[in-house]
Amino acid sequence: MARCHQLHSVFQALLAGALMLCLVVLNPMKLDVSLYPEDPGSCSCIKCMAEEEDPWFIIRYDIQVPRLMSSRNSNLSAYTSKWWRGLQNRPRRVNYTALVETLFMLFPDEEPYSDSGPDRCRLCALVGNSGNLEGSHYGPLIDAHDFVIRMNEGPTEGYEKDVGSKTTHRAVYPESAVEMDNSTHLLLVPFKILDLQWLISIFTTKHITRTYTAVKTSLKADMDKVSEDRSPISLLHIYLNNRRH
Repeated sequence: MARCHQLHSVFQALLAGALMLCLVVLNPMKLDVSLYPEDPGSCSCIKCMAEEEDPWFIIRYDIQVPRLMSSRNSNLSAYTSKWWRGLQNRPRRVNYTALVETLFMLFPDEEPYSDSGPDRCRLCALVGNSGNLEGSHYGPLIDAHDFVIRMNEGPTEGYEKDVGSKTTHRAVYPESAVEMDNSTHLLLVPFKILDLQWLISIFTTKHITRTYTAVKTSLKADMDKVSEDRSPISLLHIYLNNRRH
């Protein structure tokens, strides 16, 4: 029961975590957090959010917490490792260090968007899967953003006028993965060690067929545009913040 409560809290916080991805993975670039970026009253950058002391942002944003997983932040404390493994139905005996080494032999291990700077302005749209977008006619507005992050299997085909057609990043689990073209970055949200193993498998041996349900054994995606979104450290940070607030 305790594990179920933890999972529920983490899933509740995931959308907030995805918004944090939109806000801070691209830091320090200027980002639009309004549906109407032309609105002069809206704030469009992390700097001014900090200056305005937005309570939601100040409470949840910690620059010390890694947003994307890399070899430099993959070492887990005993507490983080125990918490993360506790999310898993049947924790596997896996050499985590060797797994991470394999991961970053296959996929990029670098700080993304390191060319950012205070003189640059990029707009970011985070698009969820809510049916509330139907009839909104936000499609052109969404596509006008430099970065469009979509969640899981959220469709675009047939809904372009409301949700747009552009996808630069898609955040998925193994259970929600969809085919992606070469313009889309795959952002894996690893809730379990098997998720990391699955990511390796779909591009190599293709031997993982199930997690807690059937999953794709291969995936059309660009290996050079793969990132492990939400390191276990970041997931724990989101979980703890969600419990406090």
